[in-house]
Amino acid sequence: MGPNGDKKKEKETKKPTKKQAKKQTKKQIEKRGKEQFVTKEDVSKRLGRGAADKSWTITSLALAFMDKYGEKEALEILKKTGYGRGERNGPRIEKLMKEAGANFKDPRDVRRYLRENVGFWGYVEHTDDNVVVKPDGKVRVEYRITKCPWVDTWNEMGIPLGLQFKLDSCLGIQSDTASMKYFKIKYECDQGLTQGRDCCKFVLEKM
Repeated sequence: MGPNGDKKKEKETKKPTKKQAKKQTKKQIEKRGKEQFVTKEDVSKRLGRGAADKSWTITSLALAFMDKYGEKEALEILKKTGYGRGERNGPRIEKLMKEAGANFKDPRDVRRYLRENVGFWGYVEHTDDNVVVKPDGKVRVEYRITKCPWVDTWNEMGIPLGLQFKLDSCLGIQSDTASMKYFKIKYECDQGLTQGRDCCKFVLEKM
């Protein structure tokens, strides 16, 4: 092989200097970082998909129970399951709140840590709170939920409003009731979304 060929081969196999290698690595990291960058919208979509998957799976099981055992017996099973889930969440949320130094007199803190603990409720959208602070420092909160993974999934599955109300009474309401009872919080919900209205109205009041 001639001298020109040897020089070409040497050029192709020549290793980059440390400075060049460092520069190349930095570019690769920056490129990879841009490719993996996750926006708030991306997170919201992922939470939505996860919540919808959970809602669909639980609802499918509920409908299967109804086919096998009848609606009344199946709803009793769901009611006990929902309440048990709320009881289980209470001590876990309390531990998180104590570690963070949260305000146990404010139901908004309980709600926030409930959502962070369960994860599922990161998908829920609600209006600004109407807050009343009582003389003893305990808080009463009114708010409206305008987007719920349960209701969105039930509408997608074509489940009629009457059955949506029954499912929500057993799953969502029972779970919330048990969790709020653990923290001595009065809990009210009109279940508006499952009755075709544009929101569910909630009241949480520390007793």
